[in-house]
Amino acid sequence: MNLKRIYPEHTSRQVQFISEDYRHWNKTFRTMLNLKPSEIHYSQNCISRLFRGSGKPIGETLDELYTGKITVDHIPPITVTYDMFHENCYSLDNRRLWVFHYLQGAGKCSTIPVYIDSSISIEDSPKFTTKNGGVSVSVNGDPGGVFWKSITPATPTI
Repeated sequence: MNLKRIYPEHTSRQVQFISEDYRHWNKTFRTMLNLKPSEIHYSQNCISRLFRGSGKPIGETLDELYTGKITVDHIPPITVTYDMFHENCYSLDNRRLWVFHYLQGAGKCSTIPVYIDSSISIEDSPKFTTKNGGVSVSVNGDPGGVFWKSITPATPTI
């Protein structure tokens, strides 16, 4: 993916925030824009079947989005980082990305809001465990829900 292509002026805005770097507090900037889920790679090899905090199965969230009970706006934007060497965006929120890959595969979602955070180096992260370039991810256990069983998820290309 060419990063210049995903930074059109009319779709992004700068958002200043404070993030904790493990060694010190650091002021950084994130850019919010819309990407196709299939333009985003997983950073992990496997993910939990449950969302942290709510304990809700990821497949149930997919079902709610698929049926229209909730919308993409109900899901917090995912954060991605851009790997210039491989020219890929990698997600830091892999469970939400799993849901969006299936939703795009079902034709129910074309783009999602994402933050691109350039202050994060994915290769240095303990979360970067993908063994296949982030094309797919394994779910630890049954993700719940029913629609994921009959949908072919959208997948990024390497």
